[in-house]
Amino acid sequence: MPWQSLTLDSIFGGLKLSLDAQKTEVNKLLKKGNLVLGNLQGRLDAMNSLMSNNTSLADKLSASGIYVLYLQPGQGGWASRAQSESGAPPNDGYSAGVLMVVTGPDAMSIADKYQKIYDTLTTPIL
Repeated sequence: MPWQSLTLDSIFGGLKLSLDAQKTEVNKLLKKGNLVLGNLQGRLDAMNSLMSNNTSLADKLSASGIYVLYLQPGQGGWASRAQSESGAPPNDGYSAGVLMVVTGPDAMSIADKYQKIYDTLTTPIL
């Protein structure tokens, strides 16, 4: 009997078809996995950018400095008294601020004016 030329596929019947089908499924799963990884990478990049922006904003807010001065009742105008207090904010170059002054002849009057200012600042404008 002469030599016969056989392939592994002809010996193990259908093995190649099965392996090809598995390879196709693995490739589909790899594509899906790569899509998920790409999506996650995009989200991670967005979160890193947001964190960087927030850190930059926090650094700027910290560097801006906030100064508060409470003047006890006393003689003289509030402006001259505020200017003569120690620890004033630096006044070189550019500076900006908000000044809220509440004055009155007695504590009840001051409390009433303070409450009106507070209500104005915290009541939504419709």
